[in-house]
Parts: sequence; C-alpha cells; structure tokens
Amino acid sequence: MTLLPSPATVVQPALPTWGKTALALAALASLLQAAPAQAAEARVSVGLDDQRMINPGFATAKSVDQGSFAEGNGYEFRGGVGASAFASTKGVLSASAVGRASFSDSFRVTLGQVADVGSATSFLLSVPILAHGSADIDWAPSPRFPAFTSTSNAIYAYSWRVAKASGSGRHVKFKGFNTPEAVTDTSTGGLTASFMVSLGQVVSLNLTAEAMAIVGGPGGEASAAADFGRTLRWGGVSSITGFDSTGQQVALPTDFQLALLSDTSGFDYSQAAGPNPYTSAPVPEPATWALMAGGIGMLAWRRRTVRG
Repeated sequence: MTLLPSPATVVQPALPTWGKTALALAALASLLQAAPAQAAEARVSVGLDDQRMINPGFATAKSVDQGSFAEGNGYEFRGGVGASAFASTKGVLSASAVGRASFSDSFRVTLGQVADVGSATSFLLSVPILAHGSADIDWAPSPRFPAFTSTSNAIYAYSWRVAKASGSGRHVKFKGFNTPEAVTDTSTGGLTASFMVSLGQVVSLNLTAEAMAIVGGPGGEASAAADFGRTLRWGGVSSITGFDSTGQQVALPTDFQLALLSDTSGFDYSQAAGPNPYTSAPVPEPATWALMAGGIGMLAWRRRTVRG
C-alpha cells in the first residue's frame, strides 16, 4: 500500500492545486486510520516501494529510489515518546514517511516519607507535559518543466492522557504549486495535567507522538521534514493540594510527598520521566542523518538552479 497515489495517477498537469491538496490530505487520513496502537512504528513509501516496521521501544524504516528518499522513526521510553519523519523527492516520484510511538503505564498512589496527612483524603496533582515539535518544507517547480506541480506536507501531532485529564496538539505545514505556504496549529487540553487522586488509586498514563512527511508531484523537487524529537514526556509533579472528605482544602505538611509507583517497573512518577536510551550515545539519531542529507540535497539543487 502506497501512502500517496502512484506517479501514474498523480502526473496530470490538468489537475488543479486543490486536487493535489485533496490527494495528499486523503492519503494522510487513510494513514491515520490505518496506524495501529503499537509501541513504536515506522513506515515509508518511495514510488511503489513500501517499508514498515513495528517494534517495542524503537522502530525505523528507510527507502531510497531514483534520488528520492524517505525515513520514519518512532521510539518510546519510560515516561516519554518521540517520532520523526523525513521525505524528499526528485523528479516524478512521490515519497512519504511516518514515525509513530505510544507509551502506556499505570502507577499506584501511596504516601511518601510522611505518614500523617491529617484529614486529607484526596489530592489535586499538577503535572507539566513537556512537548515540542518542528515541521519544515521546501518546494519549487522544475526549472525544465515549470508547468508541472509538486506539493509538500509536514505534520507532527501528539496526545496525552492521565487519569481524567487529556490534551492533544497538531502542527501542519503545506506548500503547493502557485500557492502560499499554509500553516495550521490545533491543540486541546493544554500541556498541564491537573487531576484528583486518592491513596491506593491506580492511575493510567498514555502518551502518543506522531510525525509525518508527505511529498508528491511530477517535475519539481520538494522536501518535507517533521520531527517530534524526544520532548513529549511526563514532567513530574509540580504541585499537590490536599482536600478532606467534604471537599475542603486542608494544609499538608511542608515535607509532604506522594509516591506514584509504576505497577510494572517500580518507577516513581512523582519525578520527571526516565532517561531516553535512544539519545544517550554521542552520535546523530537516524532522523538527524536524514535531515542533514535532505538539507545538503536541497542546497545542491538550489545551486544548480541558480547556475542554470
């Protein structure tokens, strides 16, 4: 299954810009519906070549064909997720990539070092969710065939849920033939989780990150890069407020703390997320190599255009 229509169906000069936009968005919608809830997934398509990998922890997929390139990466670690995708086309080939990762865990609410909490029976916790991403595109018509068109789409998205609090965000960049660059940002729920817990309660935590790069069209050359890096992660408890059985706020001891121990790993979620094992080595990540290669390729192409 290709993520974009094959060149035979895309290469039609009579197709207007909005038609190409619709094709790209339709491909994106089908991709979103098809993505299973796995720990880490990477999928790429260059021309008719598809590559896909699903793994716990880390997944990567690459595809190269006739000067076009695509790479997708997804990875999850204790309390965090990351995803990246890069696609670059040359000539008539289409290319697309997706990286996706999800993290799920649960933790039990227990007392920390202080055993006496007075009349407090429930607690309001505030936790920052650290999230950041980037989306970049580059596009130009072919110097030899200016009537042919290309389109570029770069998308990153995230969602999180803890207890009854949730949030999501999405950033999209699009550029097509003879159209201005379009940027869309949507978000719900913010990036701070505020939720009530009681002693002994088991709380679920779910994080999902997704990055997509879709490039297509004949003649021109274009690139798209979307990166969620490694910043969608649990930020640790920033504040705790106590309440009694009637819902009235009560003072807590100055050294009060809760322990939010994972049922599976024993990790204490009162602190920030665990270290990311995929960024500990002092070497570029796969996505970094892809972005470097894409940047070099686009610079070389621009130089040929200027000289020609």
